[in-house]
Amino acid sequence: MAPPVQVFPPSELTARIQYTVDGKRRKQPVKLEECKLMEMVQYMCDVEGDPKKDPKGKVVCWPVVRSFRRYVRQVENALFPDRLVQFPNVRS
Repeated sequence: MAPPVQVFPPSELTARIQYTVDGKRRKQPVKLEECKLMEMVQYMCDVEGDPKKDPKGKVVCWPVVRSFRRYVRQVENALFPDRLVQFPNVRS
């Protein structure tokens, strides 16, 4: 299971990204305008009905779009990908 993630509004992202997961301030500040905005689609699936009673049950899946920013920092002429910044899903 994934570790719990704090939920915060997008307006706080610029301030929160300046700290690591441990709460320590980053040595080099992160500029969001340098982070490429990316997107990927994952699927969440459920089985309709009881699979024990109906072996021909239907699996229903729907897309879940994940938005995130990819930050790549340059250190001594080498590129190192840093952590991904994920935005919480907003479903209406």
